[in-house]
Amino acid sequence: MKNLLKSIGLSVALTLSLTACTAANEAKNNVEASNNGITVTVNNSAVAFDQEPIIENGRTLVPVRAIFEALGASVNWDGDTQTVTSKRGSINIVLTIGSNMMSKNGKDIEIEVPAQTVNDRTVVPVRAVAEAFGCNVDWDNGTQTVVISETENTSNEINLNHTYTTRLSEVDKVTCPTFSFDYSDNWTITKEELHSDDDVREVTILNNNRGVTITYLECSINGEYGSVEAQYEILKAADSQFTPSYFETDSGFEDILGKFMVARVATVADKLARGDDDFIPFDIKVEQYAVLPQSCIGTAYGRALPGMYKVMSFEYPIEQYAFIASAPEGGFTDEERAEVVAILSSFREV
Repeated sequence: MKNLLKSIGLSVALTLSLTACTAANEAKNNVEASNNGITVTVNNSAVAFDQEPIIENGRTLVPVRAIFEALGASVNWDGDTQTVTSKRGSINIVLTIGSNMMSKNGKDIEIEVPAQTVNDRTVVPVRAVAEAFGCNVDWDNGTQTVVISETENTSNEINLNHTYTTRLSEVDKVTCPTFSFDYSDNWTITKEELHSDDDVREVTILNNNRGVTITYLECSINGEYGSVEAQYEILKAADSQFTPSYFETDSGFEDILGKFMVARVATVADKLARGDDDFIPFDIKVEQYAVLPQSCIGTAYGRALPGMYKVMSFEYPIEQYAFIASAPEGGFTDEERAEVVAILSSFREV
C-alpha cells in the first residue's frame, strides 16, 4: 500500500497549487478626511495599525504588513531593493518604495500614489492593492471608514447539490469516524477505494473538467521519505463546518484539536536533503487548500512523501485524515477557488 500512497502523493504533488481572497478597494470619490481619523475594517473586523492611515492626493495609504496579514495574504520585505511582495491565491503583487508602477503576476500597472515610508513604516495605496487582488471596498464618509469585504462567492451562493458520505465504517464494518461533504454538478467522483487492513484505508477523488482535484484520504503515516524537504505557509481561507466530537471526553475533543478551518497551504520553498543547505524560495508560490485545525496557521516543513500529508492532514483520533484541493500547475481560477473553498468548508462529521 506504500506504492499507492506514493502514487496518490505524486499525483497531488504534481498538481500543487497552500481561499477566499480579501483585500481593499478604496472608493474613487474625493474623500475629505483627517490624516488620523480613518478606520479600516476587514469583514466587519477593525484592523489595528501602529501607524495611522494617511491620505495623499485623494488616495488612502495604509501600513502594508497589518493590512495584508488581516487579509490573509503573505507579505515579504526586501530591504536591499526596497520592495514589498504579497501573495494571495494565484495573484502575486510587487510594490517598490517611490515607484508609480506596481507588478501583478509580472505585468506592470501604473498607480497614482506610490508605496512610501512614513515613520519607519511602509504604507501602500489601498485602491491599487484592492484592484490588483480583484476585491471590493466601500467608503463610509460619516465614520471615515474603509469597509473591506470579500468578493468571492460563499458556499451559500454555490449550488452544492450533491452529498458524498465516506463508506469505510459501513462497508468494511470498522470503527472509525464517518464524514460527509457537498459538491456541485461541476465535479465528478473519479476514484473510490477501500482498504480496511492497509496503510491507506479509504480514498475518494473528485475532479472538475480542467483537472482540479479534491482528495479525501484516511491513512496511517509512518515516518517520512523523499529527497526534497518543502516549506509550507499556512493561512486561514474560510471557516469549516467540521467540529470534532469522535471519542468525546467530558472536556470535549474540540479542546484538544481546537476549531477547524479551510486552510490555504502554499508551498513557498524547498531544498535537497543534504545537510543544512538553505531553502530555495519559489518564484511563484504554489497553492493548495485543506481542512485543518486553526492551530496550524504559520510555517510548516515536511518531506515530499508522505510529509506533505503530515502538513495537510489532521490526526483524529489516531488515524490521519486529509481533505485537500489541488490545481494543475499550482493555479486555481477565481471560480475554482470559490468552489473548492465551499466544498472543503462543507466537510463535516456524520
